Amino acid sequence: MQRSVAVAVAAGAILTFVYHVVRARPVKEKQNKGDEEDEEGETFKLGLVLGSERKGGNTVGMGVYLSALLPTLPFPARLVLDVVDLAELDLPRTFSHVPAKGPQLTWQYVPSADALWSARVRSWDAVLFVAPEYNGHVPGILKSALDRLYGEWQRKPAGLVALGSEGGRRLLQRGAELFAELGMEVVGGVGVTTSGRRVTGDEEWLGAVRNDIESVVLGLVAARRT
Repeated sequence: MQRSVAVAVAAGAILTFVYHVVRARPVKEKQNKGDEEDEEGETFKLGLVLGSERKGGNTVGMGVYLSALLPTLPFPARLVLDVVDLAELDLPRTFSHVPAKGPQLTWQYVPSADALWSARVRSWDAVLFVAPEYNGHVPGILKSALDRLYGEWQRKPAGLVALGSEGGRRLLQRGAELFAELGMEVVGGVGVTTSGRRVTGDEEWLGAVRNDIESVVLGLVAARRT
């Protein structure tokens, strides 16, 4: 007598980002956080947002480095890493909605890409931004992505890796102010000096900031658990 075997396959999406022709390993997405916890125990979902649209810049290379580093850190739960390259996200330049103060209003988002962006941000336990300092400020593409939402950022633990010729020191200050204005719980930031150097993700000198990055990331975990 033959027995039928039911095979359950979790629906997922594969997110990749590219540095020239180099692709970081794909990140498997679950449908929702509840599914993740039911299937594989407690999880910690971290959004890694690459906030630059400059081709050939350092931001994506830093993303490659972090995508390799983060899974090696001592998370108290299984890490689910959601990498978002804003240059690839294809959010429209304009929008007509007033950013919602709470998740219950997100159905009002126009265009629909903003509703998807809203749902994605709400699924994160914390967020780590990576961005270059542009003229002392946050890059426009990151500012726009932040401004399209409001309630989704409330009480979200946030950290920043700032890139720049002077270690992104002004971006660290102004980014923290912006995140706090949106209601995020700002854990801290790390400045990476890139003057005269290009980041592809495998540079030995990046090891100098590893401990600082680990401190910020574990701070995100602690903030989420309190």
